[in-house]
Amino acid sequence: MTAIYMDELNIAEHLKNANEDVLKEIISTCEKIVEAGIYPLRIVENIYDKTLAGAPFHEILYHNFNEMRDTIIQIQKLIDRADIYPDTADDNHALAKLISDGFGAIVSTGPLETDMSWNPSRMHKIASKKEIPDFLRRAFINDKKTEKDLVQFIPYMYPALIFAEHPCFKKLSLPFSSTIANLISHLSYLNDYANLHFNRNHQDHEIIALAGSQGVSMSPEGPRTRSNNRAMREREITIQNVKIMCEWHTKLTPTTGRIHFNAKSNRLDDIKRIIGEKVLVGLFVDHLPL
Repeated sequence: MTAIYMDELNIAEHLKNANEDVLKEIISTCEKIVEAGIYPLRIVENIYDKTLAGAPFHEILYHNFNEMRDTIIQIQKLIDRADIYPDTADDNHALAKLISDGFGAIVSTGPLETDMSWNPSRMHKIASKKEIPDFLRRAFINDKKTEKDLVQFIPYMYPALIFAEHPCFKKLSLPFSSTIANLISHLSYLNDYANLHFNRNHQDHEIIALAGSQGVSMSPEGPRTRSNNRAMREREITIQNVKIMCEWHTKLTPTTGRIHFNAKSNRLDDIKRIIGEKVLVGLFVDHLPL
């Protein structure tokens, strides 16, 4: 089973050096992983008795207790919440276990990529909360998760998106198993780049080219559809009695599978009040009438 490991050696080194700000970020990242509840957060058994960075972990943990009391208590609580895995013979238990698993992630700020056994296509270092979404996207595909699973993953894979309704991917009229990698890619573009591309006074053709550079085909509606009031109303989403136009859409295939959205660009105050700065994913459809 895919897991995320706490790099106990990395934590010990930061404790020895009293790097409290870094430790707080590690704690916050681990807490987010636990909150998601998608993959277990694991730490080696009997961690307090392990010799790490030249000393027993419990000695390192409490060495600066007076100066870092709250942070140390948070580390204790995190250890209590983590799943336990059996001891290994290696100095870095977490890295050894990840390498043994063959796929997964490790919460660390260390230079793990320099290890000869590190496989960047199969292993993921999470140094901060902002790196959690990318790992979850890769894990979703690797673990062959289902459409039902995607609903649980979405808030953590795409924190910059808001969905107008409960996502129903069947409306795309495409086989989920053969479409999922492309779907993950399109939603990732909307989460990571859409607001940036729509907020720099780009022309439509420039935005289309920028999306294409990320492997995503998309466009707004053409003049024929824009002149058809009935057709344009089908691209409107109503939230709290406010109408939001979602004419821009990504194209999963040339003929079917459309994700209609609204990215911020001179967004009206009423719309900002409802969805803030997020990208609104309005519709999953096969293809709306022109």
